Amino acid sequence: MKKYCFYNGEIIDFDDVSIRVDDLGFLRGYGVFEVLRTFFSKPFLLDWHLDRFESSLMILGIKKTPSREEIVSQIEKLINLFPEKDVTLRIIATGGKSPDSFSFVSGNPTFLIIAEEVVKLDSSIYQNGVALFPIEYERALPKAKTLNYILPIKIKAEKEKEGFFDILCTSGDLVLESSTSNFFLIKDGSLITAKEGVLMGTTRRFVMDISQMNIEERDVKFDELESADEAFITATNKDIIPVNRVGSITIGDGQVGDATKKLMTLFKEKVKEYVD
Repeated sequence: MKKYCFYNGEIIDFDDVSIRVDDLGFLRGYGVFEVLRTFFSKPFLLDWHLDRFESSLMILGIKKTPSREEIVSQIEKLINLFPEKDVTLRIIATGGKSPDSFSFVSGNPTFLIIAEEVVKLDSSIYQNGVALFPIEYERALPKAKTLNYILPIKIKAEKEKEGFFDILCTSGDLVLESSTSNFFLIKDGSLITAKEGVLMGTTRRFVMDISQMNIEERDVKFDELESADEAFITATNKDIIPVNRVGSITIGDGQVGDATKKLMTLFKEKVKEYVD
C-alpha cells in the first residue's frame, strides 16, 4: 500500500524517510502524535485534532514545529495524493536530536505527517461486537497523546491469540479506556464514560455531542460492567465498535444492543453532514 510523508519540508515516499538514531523519539519514546482520517476525502474533526496536538506539544515542552496553517496546507496536499480514497493521517513530533541520548532540547523537534489509505476493519466486528481483556494500566500523561504504548501493544498482541480484540485499562476498581480507544457503558438510557485518567478522544467527544442521551462523565466502577445494558469503544480508526464481553463478564445479553446500533447509524449520518 502506498504511503507518503511530509518530512524536512517536503512530501516524499514513506520508504525514503530516515530518522536520526539520536532522536529522542527513537531512543526514549519522547514525542506526541495525532491520528485523523478523511471521510469522502475531507478531513474529519481536524480542528479538534490540531487543538489536542498543540496541547500535547505544550505538555511535553516541544517547540518550533510547523505552524497550524502549514500543517493544514500539507495535510491537504497529502490528501490530494489519494484521489477518491479516504486517508489516515498521522502527525508526529518528537524531542528530536539529543546531545547525550537523554537530554531534551525543546526547540529541535523532529516533525512528520504520514499519509496512507484508510484500512477498513472487518464488518463482523461491528455486527457482532468484540471482547476486551481487563488489565491494570494507566497512561503516564493522560492529557497528552504520547508515543509510549509499550505495555498496551505487548498485552494486546498476547491477548489477540485468546480471541480478545483489545485490552481494557483499569486503575484499582475503576474502568478507564482501551489501548487506543475510549470506553463507554450504556445503563438505563445514560451514556457513561470515564472523566479522569484517560485521553480525551476526538471521536469520544463527537459521539457525546451527537448522542441525544444523558451523559455521565465520572468515575466508572469495574463492577458496573456486570449490570451495564451495553458497551462500546470509540476511536478515529474504529468509529463505534460494540463490546459484548470484558474478560469473563458478558455485557448485557451479549449481543449488540439497540442503543449502540442507533448511535452507530447516527454517527454515519452526522459524519456525512459534517463533511458536506
